[in-house]
Amino acid sequence: YSGVAIVGAAGVGKTRLAREILTQAAASGEQTKWIVGTASARQIPLGAFTSSIGEGISDPMSNVRRIINSFVAQQRKGRVLIGVDDAHLLDGLSAHIVHQLAQSRAARLVLTLRTGGNEPDAVTALFKDGLLARLDLEPLSLRDTCDLIERTIGGSVDSRSAQRFWKLTGGNALFLGQLLKDQIAAGRMKQAAGVWMWDEDVAVSP
Repeated sequence: YSGVAIVGAAGVGKTRLAREILTQAAASGEQTKWIVGTASARQIPLGAFTSSIGEGISDPMSNVRRIINSFVAQQRKGRVLIGVDDAHLLDGLSAHIVHQLAQSRAARLVLTLRTGGNEPDAVTALFKDGLLARLDLEPLSLRDTCDLIERTIGGSVDSRSAQRFWKLTGGNALFLGQLLKDQIAAGRMKQAAGVWMWDEDVAVSP
């Protein structure tokens, strides 16, 4: 494999996990680059690689070769890890570059991909061609939800309150973090006999 694709629904923690992988790689001396697919840049050829193009060449295919060659040159100097966030939003040419990098092993890749995101064919081909390993990131379990709450508040949470958080958020890490933050800020979570409880109504931030 040339890397891994982290696949899951919005908010389950794909970006956080990919960022952590790149942070650890950089700490070990590897070269890293973070690329983000966006809905607005999807309309622009090579939109995700705009910062890598520079000036002077306007032909898209020449720019594709320049970008790939630049990563090949970096790889010769040391290990390169590229993070591609929201790969389902890449434009066609940017997706082509990612596929070529994976196929030629010019760099290692960590992609995040939203389930049902209607990704470009070149991104789909990363799985079909066996170039990337696929990691499906599932929502948090009840136990994971409880652990995350307790790490955040720095204490124990009663099981009924943890289950309430889990049911309301569906185990979505992003929603859980926000809901917990809202309850703490509003004073809806209270500590009794060393255990945090949430028995009041739901507080929702603006």
